[in-house]
Amino acid sequence: MKHITTSVALIGVLTTVANAQVWINEVLTNPNGSDSGAAFGNEHFELRGTPGISLAGYYFLSIEGQGTTGRGDVNQFFDLGAFSIGANGYLFARQNFSPYTSTAPGATVIANTGGQGWGLTGASTVGHSGDGTQVDLENSATTMLLIHKGIGAAPTLTLDLDTNDDGILDLPAGWTVADSVGILDGASGAATDFSYGAVTLRVGGLGTSVSGTMVDVPGTSPTTAGAFYVGRKGDSTGSTANDWVGAILNGAQADALNITFASTSDDFYLGKKLPDMVFGGPNPIPEPGLVSLLALGGLGFLLRRRQN
Repeated sequence: MKHITTSVALIGVLTTVANAQVWINEVLTNPNGSDSGAAFGNEHFELRGTPGISLAGYYFLSIEGQGTTGRGDVNQFFDLGAFSIGANGYLFARQNFSPYTSTAPGATVIANTGGQGWGLTGASTVGHSGDGTQVDLENSATTMLLIHKGIGAAPTLTLDLDTNDDGILDLPAGWTVADSVGILDGASGAATDFSYGAVTLRVGGLGTSVSGTMVDVPGTSPTTAGAFYVGRKGDSTGSTANDWVGAILNGAQADALNITFASTSDDFYLGKKLPDMVFGGPNPIPEPGLVSLLALGGLGFLLRRRQN
């Protein structure tokens, strides 16, 4: 009887996760200049999902992909259990002293007030835990995983999710990946860099992904430290170039609201600014049917010519 009860409980957890749709909507892991400071914090991330659902059991993880040392290790994670998706279907997370204070109505906004950046383990007000004194998201080669732990154990720092370094995640029992995105931002890029994302946005052509879609972003980072953004197109749910855009950024940390997309994987986003992607709301999407409308206009012109 105990075995049956456990099985039913597990089925209930898996059903809840399946019905509660949550996606990563955008991530700024590497803004221009220093990522955070005593009086500013320019990183952010955003989730999208069923309006009002609890994020109990959900964790947002940063996985090491740089080089060959520590590959697959959990560098950082956010325990999202205390939060829920907003009434408009979005959650927006920002660092301490963030300039991104203008957010869409109805969004859940979580902001760290417990120290610099995302805050140290145990002091962060957004559930952040970082390896050592790390208060900024990992740059260069990292994978952002949104997981539900189910009946499994909670994540721990330095937990190895690729035990044989083959580029395939070895998840603890009970875990489910809700969404993932790999980021190879061109900063200190190497051919040995790995991504574990269902989709990876890559600058410079260096780094690999064993099982995910690779989307190359043209151009080179404006500085050796890199400056890079990834986000979904509109309300997309997939993991292809039609669902995601990667952008090399141009600007200054002191003027974060005027940072622009200097080079993009989709020309529609070229020249846009960070606020154009709407903090806590839907990202813009290339106008659907524009080519079709132009084609119909041309067809109409030909028909009019034939009638004349």
